[in-house]
Amino acid sequence: MKYLIPIVLMLLSQTPALANSAYENLAFALRQQKITDDLRHKCQIPSTVTDEQLQRRFLDSTHDNSAVLSAVKALTENNQKRYQTFLSQVKCPE
Repeated sequence: MKYLIPIVLMLLSQTPALANSAYENLAFALRQQKITDDLRHKCQIPSTVTDEQLQRRFLDSTHDNSAVLSAVKALTENNQKRYQTFLSQVKCPE
């Protein structure tokens, strides 16, 4: 019984960190899906192409991907105006 209180306190002190981590993971996944969907739409990439294949197309592309990286950063900063600006500058891979 004397160990119960320290164990409960330890678990409670870690709960916010775990919740923040889970929230950050969810937020990352949602941003990743949004940019993937937006790139798929902009570049008219069919849904038969998996997300992983789409990402690989951009990574393997000879185009400068700085607009994609800037769009991701703007999305992370929740700046929709800059996100749309950079997204419009993305060059689609062949």
